Amino acid sequence: MGVSSNSFVIGGNLTKSGKPILFGDPHVENFYPAFLYIWAIKFEKTVLQGAHFIGAPIFALGRNNISSWASTFGGQ
Repeated sequence: MGVSSNSFVIGGNLTKSGKPILFGDPHVENFYPAFLYIWAIKFEKTVLQGAHFIGAPIFALGRNNISSWASTFGGQ
């Protein structure tokens, strides 16, 4: 049985703030850890905030001062 995930966006014209909202829901197989590490990296003018899986050197889900992202996974 395969596992897949989803992400979607609500446009800013439908939100109270006028900004879009990104939803990310990465579904993974049972052999992956059931939790994410939440952390932030601060640079001079930018802050990266997000979550990553154990052993992954990237944010699977995250945001910075100008954008946000959510990873999706697919399997069979």
